[in-house]
Amino acid sequence: MSDVLSATSTLAHLRAFASLRDRIEGGDDVAVASAEDVGALRSEAVEAIGAAQDVDRGELLTDALLPGFADNIGWIDDRFDRGSGSVRVESVSFDAMRYVAVASLCRALPDTASGAAAVLRGSE
Repeated sequence: MSDVLSATSTLAHLRAFASLRDRIEGGDDVAVASAEDVGALRSEAVEAIGAAQDVDRGELLTDALLPGFADNIGWIDDRFDRGSGSVRVESVSFDAMRYVAVASLCRALPDTASGAAAVLRGSE
């Protein structure tokens, strides 16, 4: 089963990357100018986790992978907590973009897990 989880995770990462690339090529620029912007990006990531939990197909794969993806939010939060005081904007922007990556990954997971589950069902 670990090979299936690894393959599903890899495919979700590839889909998330493609989605982010498409957003950038489409002119979407996620600007971080304030703490509120960072909070909004974090909220989007948390919402994406919640949406990924509400799947109809591939739920076993999603349930197995989602906690690891969601743990990234805690890691990012810790980076911000350690950066109290004077912090360069570039550093904040870089870490805030990690929330965008988590959100994209969590949005890609349900379809990826569903597809992987369909392949597995077809090979039985």
